[in-house]
Amino acid sequence: MRFRDLESTLEVPPNTLSTRLAELTDAGLLSRTAYDEVPPRVEYEPTEKARALFPAFGHLHVWAHEYELATETE
Repeated sequence: MRFRDLESTLEVPPNTLSTRLAELTDAGLLSRTAYDEVPPRVEYEPTEKARALFPAFGHLHVWAHEYELATETE
């Protein structure tokens, strides 16, 4: 996803998002691709390491839903 898409979807301040994305990239969970365009474009994609976590997040989602811990968007 593009930075702007993440920012609008997550409704998080740009400085906070930038910090979190840098941390996830440093941890090897995201790959970052910057394009030499005007305006600048940066895209993030989950790495294999991150994709390996998807099943665990799926189980956590089911657990949260079962125990009524789901987010307001559901």
